[in-house]
Formats: sequence, C-alpha cells, structure tokens
Amino acid sequence: MGTAAAAAPKSALPAGLDRRTLRAVFRAGRTFDVRNELDRLRLPVLVLVGERDRANVGLSQELAERLPDAELRIVRGAGHVANVDAPEAFNDALREFLDRP
Repeated sequence: MGTAAAAAPKSALPAGLDRRTLRAVFRAGRTFDVRNELDRLRLPVLVLVGERDRANVGLSQELAERLPDAELRIVRGAGHVANVDAPEAFNDALREFLDRP
C-alpha cells in the first residue's frame, strides 16, 4: 500500500507539485536535523501543536525542551493544522505570546 500522497488523485496535489517532487520533499524532510543547533537560538519561541497531532506532539515537546527560551502550547481540539482546526485557541495562544513585553 502506498502513501497518502501517492494514492491521492493528481487533482488533490498542490498546484505545480507532482508526485515525484512530493516524495523527494518528504525524503529530504526525514534527513533534515538541526537539533544540535537549537541552543544557539536566543529569541523567545512559541511552539504550538494540536493535541490530536500524534506525529508532532512528542517532537514539539522535545523542541520546546531543547530551546533555551521556549514555551510549549498544546492547542485543544486541534490536529495537525491547528490554526484551521481551532483558530480561536490558536490565535489566543499566539496573541498572548506576541503581546508579552
């Protein structure tokens, strides 16, 4: 059985993106690792993740723990696209973070 992208009809792919390119993007994403560089980031960081985003909750927790000045906010009721799934909660978290002195 193939991946969701491979099984998706061509019309479901973003404009200008073919299956071969999409696969290459996902393969490159698996090798992109900047964890050893995180301690160099000295700005405050808000890590937002949807509570139902099973693939990224743990990664987001790890990211927030490894960044020197990070805050993790888990958006209730949201999946992978938290700003679409729970826009009010997402925007509230972002606004609170940005409004800090």
